[in-house]
Amino acid sequence: MIIRQYTKEDIDGVVSVCKEFAEISTMSKIPFVEEDTKEFMLAAIDNENFFQNILLCPKGSVVGVCAFYLSPPPFNHSVLLAAEAWWYVTPRYRSGIWAIKLLKKTIEDCVSKNVFEVTLTLEEHLDKRMHSLYKRLGFKKKESTYFMERE
Repeated sequence: MIIRQYTKEDIDGVVSVCKEFAEISTMSKIPFVEEDTKEFMLAAIDNENFFQNILLCPKGSVVGVCAFYLSPPPFNHSVLLAAEAWWYVTPRYRSGIWAIKLLKKTIEDCVSKNVFEVTLTLEEHLDKRMHSLYKRLGFKKKESTYFMERE
C-alpha cells in the first residue's frame, strides 16, 4: 500500500472514490456531477489551500482519499487551519491500519505546512468506534455544527 499526494494520472481513480463517498455521505442529496468533480480535483492539485493524499492498493488503484482545506485565521496569517474536506477509504481496505495511516499521514503533511489546528467533522449518528478513534488520535470534541438545507 502506498500513501502519497495524487497527480493528474490518478484523477479517474480519485473521482471514482469521491463518487462512492458522495453516494453514502450526508451530502448524498446533492447530485454527483463527475465532470465538476474531475475539474475540481484537477484544479486542487495546484491549489496551495487544498491538501490531499491518496491510498493506493498493491495493484495501483486508488482506494482512499483524505483531503483538507487550508486557510489562515482572519487575525493571523502566519499560521494555517486545516479543515477536513473528506476522508474516505473503500470498504475492502477500511479495516486494518491503512485508513488510519492515510489520515495520520495527511495530518502530518498538514502540520509540516505550519498548520496550527486540524478539524475533523464527524456526524453524531456514526459508529461510536469513529468517535473513540478520533479521541485516540488526540482530537478533542470542541463544538457542535448546525446546518440548514435548502428545500
